[in-house]
Formats: sequence, C-alpha cells, structure tokens
Amino acid sequence: MSPVKKDLFLKTIYPVTISILVFILADIFSLPAFISSNGVFLPLHTAMEVFAIIVSAMVFSIAWYSFRYNPEFRIMVTAVVFLSVALLDFGHTLSYAGMPDFITPGNPQKGLVFWIAARVTALAGMILLIFLKETHICSKRMRIFLFAASISFSSIVYILTLFFPDSLPLFYKEESGLTAVKLYIEYFLILMNLVLAGLVFSRPDITLLQKKELLIPALVVMALSELCFTLYVKISDMYNILGHFYKVYAYFLIYKIIFVAGITEPYEHLKRSRKRINYLSNFNALTGLPNKNQIFDLFHRLILVPEEKDKQLAVVMLNLDDFKNINTSLTYSGGDEVILKIAERISANLEKGMYLVHYSPDQFLLLAAVSGADHCMKYLNDLQKKINAPMDVLNSQHHVYVTSSIGVSLFPDHGTDLNTLVSYSDTALIHAKSIGRNKIIFFSDPLTVKAVDKLKLETKLRSALSSNEFVMHYQPQMELKTGKIIGAEALIRWQPPGEDLVFPDQFIPIAEKIGLINDLGDWVIRTVCRETISWLSLPDCRNFQIAINLSATQLDDETFYDRFITMLDSADFPLENIDLEVTESNLMININRSEALLKRFSNLGVSISLDDFGTGYSSLSYLQNLSLDILKIDKSFVKGIPDDKTSLAIINSLLELARGLNLKIIGEGVENAEQLEYLKDNGCMAAQGYLIGRPVPAEQFSSLLENGILVFEK
Repeated sequence: MSPVKKDLFLKTIYPVTISILVFILADIFSLPAFISSNGVFLPLHTAMEVFAIIVSAMVFSIAWYSFRYNPEFRIMVTAVVFLSVALLDFGHTLSYAGMPDFITPGNPQKGLVFWIAARVTALAGMILLIFLKETHICSKRMRIFLFAASISFSSIVYILTLFFPDSLPLFYKEESGLTAVKLYIEYFLILMNLVLAGLVFSRPDITLLQKKELLIPALVVMALSELCFTLYVKISDMYNILGHFYKVYAYFLIYKIIFVAGITEPYEHLKRSRKRINYLSNFNALTGLPNKNQIFDLFHRLILVPEEKDKQLAVVMLNLDDFKNINTSLTYSGGDEVILKIAERISANLEKGMYLVHYSPDQFLLLAAVSGADHCMKYLNDLQKKINAPMDVLNSQHHVYVTSSIGVSLFPDHGTDLNTLVSYSDTALIHAKSIGRNKIIFFSDPLTVKAVDKLKLETKLRSALSSNEFVMHYQPQMELKTGKIIGAEALIRWQPPGEDLVFPDQFIPIAEKIGLINDLGDWVIRTVCRETISWLSLPDCRNFQIAINLSATQLDDETFYDRFITMLDSADFPLENIDLEVTESNLMININRSEALLKRFSNLGVSISLDDFGTGYSSLSYLQNLSLDILKIDKSFVKGIPDDKTSLAIINSLLELARGLNLKIIGEGVENAEQLEYLKDNGCMAAQGYLIGRPVPAEQFSSLLENGILVFEK
C-alpha cells in the first residue's frame, strides 16, 4: 500500500468502522416501543428531516456565496444540486404520513417519490463533485443558469408528484410495503456510493478534492443509509430511524467537504499567497537575499549598533560586467546559476557588521561597517578576486569568467542620507564601468559634477531631434594617386541653441542608452540622401561615395534593412553610391546577424567598410567571411608614422592584407605630409584627415566640389 493510501486508510477507518458497528447494533437491539409510537416517531422523523434540510441548505449557501473567492464550476454545481436536495427533502417531510395535507393528502407513496428524487439527486451531485476538474471556472451567467436549472428540476418533481402521481412508478403498497422498483433503486444507490468510495480510496488522484478522508466516510454512510431503507418493514421501525440518522451524518460530512473546498482552501491559499507576496516584497526569489526594500532597515540597524559607531559605513554597489552576454550565450537558466554562485561567494566572505542585498538582477548592494577607506579597499580587492574566479555552470558544460565593477560611498564622509549614499555609489559604479570595468571606484565630488552634466545632456538630447538641433558634416576622402576627392564620410554633430558643437562620442552612447539611436540613425540616412544627391550629377562625381556609420543597434535591428531600402527609394538615391561603415567592436556584438545583414546590403551594390580594424578582435577568420569592400586604417596607427616601428609594421601588414583580400584601403587621421606620403608610397588607395580637409557642413562641401578644388595637389 502506497503512503498516500495508507494515510487515507488510517484517516477513514475509524468513522467507517463506527458507522458499520452502529448498523450491526441496530440489527441486534430493537427500537423501544414508545419511540415506535406515532406520537413520538413523527416528531423525531420531522426533526431529523428538518436538520437534513438545514445541512443541505448550508451546503448550498456555503458553495453559492464562496463564488467570489472560489468560482470553480464543481463547487457551483454542488451548490445547486444540494439546493434541489433540500427542496425535495422538504417535500418529503411535508408528505410523510401523519403530517398535515400538503396540497394533496400525505401518504407513503407521495413521501417516497420525493425521497427517491432527493437521493438520486444527491448521488448525481457526489459524482459531479468528485469527477469535475478544479480548472473549470464557472461564469456569472452559468451560475444563474445552474440556479434556474435546479429550481426547474425541483418544480417538475413537485408538479408530477402532486398533480400527476399516476404517471410515476409505484414505490409503496399498503398491503405489501416497499415495491421491487423502490428496492432496486435503493440497491443501485448503495452500489454506486460504495463504488465511488472504492474509486476514491484505490485512486486518490481521481479527484482534486482535498478532504478525501471525509469524502469516503460520506459515501459509505450514504450507502448504509440506503441499505437501512431497504430493510425496514414498518415506517416507524429501527432501520428507518437509523437510515435518517445516517443521511443527516452524510450530509454533514458533505457540508464539511464543501466548507473546506469553498471557504477554508481559498482562505488558506490566500494566506499562503500573502505570505509569499510578503516574502517576495522583502527577499529576492532567486538568491533568497534581502532586496532593496530592506536597505533602510539594514542601514539603520548598522548605524545604531554601539560597537560599530566608531566605524564608517560603506555603501557598496557591485555590478557584474557584461551580464547580458552571459544570459544570451548561456540562456537565462545559466545566467541564474551564475548569479547564485556570485551571491554565494559574496555571502561566504561577509565579515561581522556586513549585510548583502540583491539590488537588481545583476547588481548587489553591500552595507559594511569598515575601519576606513583603506580597510574597505583591501576588503573589496580581495572580494573582487574571489568574484572573478572562473566557475563551471550548467552541469560543468561551460567555464565562465565574470568580472565586476564596484562603486563605493562612505557614511558620514559623503552623506548621512541613505538615498544620497546609494546614488553616489551608483555614480561611482557608472564611472568604474566607463573607464574599462572590473574597477573599484570611491565616490568624489567631481563625479557628481560629471553625473549632473551627463543628466543635463541626456535631458536636452531627448528633445534635440524634434527641435532640429542635429546637423551633418562631411569629411572628404581623397584618392592618393590622383589627389581627387572621391568620397566623403558623413558625420553627425549636435548644435544645441547658443552652445558649442557637441561631437558624437559625447552623445551617441547616451542616445543608445535612452533608445533614441534608431530614430537618430534614420534621420542621418534621410538627411544625407537629401543633402548629397545633387553632388552625384557634378562632373567626375558619378562614382562619388558617401560613407554612413552604422551603430550596434542598427546592426542588431531586424527591421533596419527594410527601413534603409525604403528611405533610399524615397530619395531616389543610388545604392552604389552609399558606403556603410561599421566598426570591429559593433560588428562582434552579434557577428552572425551582422554578417548576414551586410551580405544583403552588398548584394544590392552597397559598399561596406570596416573601420578601426586592428584595434579590437582583428580576427582574420571573420574578415574572410564578411562582404567587405574597404578596410580603414585607424588613426591611432597613422599617428605613429614615421617614427613608431610597431605602428609601421601594423600598417604594412594591413596594406598587405587588403591586397590579398582584394580590398580598397583608406588611412584615417592624416594630419601631416609625412603620413600622407608614407601611405601613398606604400600603396594605400585613399586617405582622410585634417590635412586633407576637416568635416564641414553640406553647403561648404558642395562649394568645394562645384568649384573643382583639389584639397591636395600631386
């Protein structure tokens, strides 16, 4: 016997055994004569029936009014079934022999019709209660329909019994007592109740009801009740009395089942839900650590501890670097495992007077009582080394290295208000990430100034596009062999009213952060097409190329290709005169998607340039697979001409590589004649830089082209 069945057996054996023993004793002992007399039996019968009606009505009311909290279809069905049972038992009580006339004179046949109808209805209700699934929900409209069906069914039984009694089977004869039809129905009811009890015991999972230890006794007692009603000879003998007692007891058990299902279970579920909500409002579901809602309590707990009063309180913000890439490569389950391991590592290294908070998905906040900044720095250095140690995740299938950036503020040096300290720690953390990550930075006043300036810049940037504050400048690209301008790189600038020109490195990262980069990128493409299309009709400019820089967001945007084609079609701008310029770092964020996108552009005749090659990944394997036309030498290498041997070696290697891959090559950042001559002598196709021409607005560039001015004579 399984543990579930064993537990169910132990819970049901006592009430079932006692009920059977009572039945056996009733067979041994006869009913006292004074009870059998009509003067005592009728009131006793009426009292038991009234009690049964009350219990049935309670089953209905509990189930009916629990709809707000538990709108299960099975509960509503049980409600209306026992409403019918109560109404039919009421008819049975009023029709009993000896009771005043209820429309028609009372007699055993009339009472038994209501009785049988009530018993069959109760059995149907038990079947539905057991087998209907908990997931079925009752709508308000269905609830009213079920109520109407219950009243209609009961009314039909009343009409047939009171006005068309001859249309019904005969259940009782004065000369012989109970008829075979009545007995067969009772035997059927006995059999069905026992079968249901056996099914619930042998297969506890057959019903979703929780109180099976009440359900089985209720079914057995109902079977015993029906058995009693097959054995009595006179209306007033012991078995009739016992049968009514069993019926009341069975109804009471059913009431308890419905009370648990309709009231107790939803209430307990609500309590568990509230407890869970309360837990989740204060603790992180993944790590079990306190969340940000507990920071104030923990902060005040530390500053009020007597032995910690001579110490400083460090508010440490710790963020995992590039955690988004971990989630992307290892899936969220791998990311969760990394977070758990990091939380365990930090928790294992907490000292006295330290509390760890899971602040956000990939960020922790540490409140630590420290002796001073030096003590804090030493502790954090040791902690960072332990965090950065490699770890195995996903059943040791992946070996992961995680670094962390840390920002720190100190109480009371940097402030006494927790919100201020957390803000300062976050400012220091942002600075730690901006200077290379995997750093520990303590807050200082200049960081506040920088953060405020950045916030102001972000606020102004949000309205800059709609206010037409952006302008395009164009830097010429010169063919070194002929000295002719063969193209231009389009460079965006921001011109806030009354302020100096803002360069891309200052606002592009912010535009990406606030989600403005796609709109800004589309504006660049539309503006370039509008401002430069006239240049293509000038002499010697039919093959003139305009280089447009693409951001990482555009490369990763599935809709960018279609938007790009639509914008160029609208401007009637030739695709072959566009050069899309991408950087190594942006390309490698999602190399597979970038490779596929650039190939689609290349197939249309769009030229593709790779900028800053040699400063990042410098992988020949991906270079061979990309649909490239132009390789650009970064200005950091050009700057080393002619004295830096390392720069010269890299430049010569890039020139050789470009020739081997049949790529054009452009040198960037050319600022003096020596740099220009070196590139020209070593086979570089073109160059751009301040020596050749600074970026200028479209009007100035147009004038340059229209006048046929060569920036640099041969």
